[in-house]
Amino acid sequence: MALTPIGIPARAVKITVLVLVVASTVAGCSGGGSGPGMAQSLPVPVTTPPATKVRFVNGTPDMGTVDFTMGTIHYSVAPRDGSPVFTVTPGPTTVLVSNGVAAGSRALTIPDVPEAYVVSYEGLAGKLDATTILGTASDANPGAALVTYFNDTPGYSPEDFYVVPGGSSVAGMDPTLPNVEGGGRSFSAGTYTFAVTPAGKKTILYQSGPVSLAAGQQMVLLGAAASRYVLAPLPIVLGMNALQPLDDSRPSVTLLPRIDVMTAFDPGLIRPGDDAPSTITIDGDLIAQLPSATAAAGARYHVTPGQRLMSNTGATSEPIVTGLTIDANASYTQRYGWIAEGPFIVGNTWLPPDPKVDYPIPSNSARVRLLLEYGCNFIALVRIDGAAITYANQAPGNEGLVFDRAAGPIKVELFSPDGMTSLGMQTISLDIGHYYVIRSAYIPIFADECVTARGLSHPGFEVSED
Repeated sequence: MALTPIGIPARAVKITVLVLVVASTVAGCSGGGSGPGMAQSLPVPVTTPPATKVRFVNGTPDMGTVDFTMGTIHYSVAPRDGSPVFTVTPGPTTVLVSNGVAAGSRALTIPDVPEAYVVSYEGLAGKLDATTILGTASDANPGAALVTYFNDTPGYSPEDFYVVPGGSSVAGMDPTLPNVEGGGRSFSAGTYTFAVTPAGKKTILYQSGPVSLAAGQQMVLLGAAASRYVLAPLPIVLGMNALQPLDDSRPSVTLLPRIDVMTAFDPGLIRPGDDAPSTITIDGDLIAQLPSATAAAGARYHVTPGQRLMSNTGATSEPIVTGLTIDANASYTQRYGWIAEGPFIVGNTWLPPDPKVDYPIPSNSARVRLLLEYGCNFIALVRIDGAAITYANQAPGNEGLVFDRAAGPIKVELFSPDGMTSLGMQTISLDIGHYYVIRSAYIPIFADECVTARGLSHPGFEVSED
């Protein structure tokens, strides 16, 4: 399919207005009609200054609300959201951006086009910055669709952008916009998918579902990340009336900090410096940078279905490499943290992310997976809302116990095997149609810890919701 570059030149607006100028002469004016004593109507050109509709957009993840100031115009904008639309005269200006902690000032030019966006982004070293994005092109081909993509990932990670026709794949084509910071191409009307890869590579960082493009349509995509810790875009379709997230179509992995009994209740097992940055790579490409054991909690990344190779590397440890089989119809959670031996993929050092979410969830209930992972052959007695249940396999890596419940509170309590001593309790409120993981783990590092099962008198819990 031929791709035609689209330029976006400056737009000059000049409106000529006919103004009637009437001058009356005192002498010789005795009646109606025209004559030497009556001035004629003359066309006088009047130039109306051009105007551009502008909207501020907060494209900086995990940096909170951003305050934009441009001259006398000021708006506070929530993450991945936009300000009301305002109109300005095109030309040079200065934009100030601040979130109360970081601030930046940028000299920009508002282009002479019908619509434009001023977008905040996180530059190198966490600097808060801003740039201008063209909203519409006045000279776009009315018989084709124009797709424009702007890279707004933290630090401007180099990216290739693909518009993939039906029946094609990223592996079999060249990038539509290689090493893109911002640019557009026109396409015939039809159905496509969008994809983003690291510049020069084929590992998919983002892949949309099918997107229909119509003749004359202009679609502007902001490749903003959803988290500053995940180096992959989750694009937003920009519009003057609304901003529309364009979700990744692939299985998601939600990052959650690991809480286990040993580290939660015996901090002495964590040595100074162990809670240090680590990274996650998929098939050798960097996906996430985790600055601490809790900073990226709740962030998501997406994984292409099939056989994948995951690596988790800490500041002072060897990479922990895990082979994964990713199901196209699943979602996953992955816990991360640091112990005296370095970072780990949760469960224990060699286990992959938690088992996939079991879909579909019944329409009138919530689904819960209870995961108890205890070493040393220790088995806790489980009571749910006071009723004892059978959950015998509590070894690390077990599939857990899955059950459905009506909406409302639920109480999970663990007891010693004889049922005499309460070890811990977790209460959560369930919503219909949601999936919950309740997890408690104790995985010893040293063999002698199995003698005392240290920490099991106060187990920790972790709850995640999909």
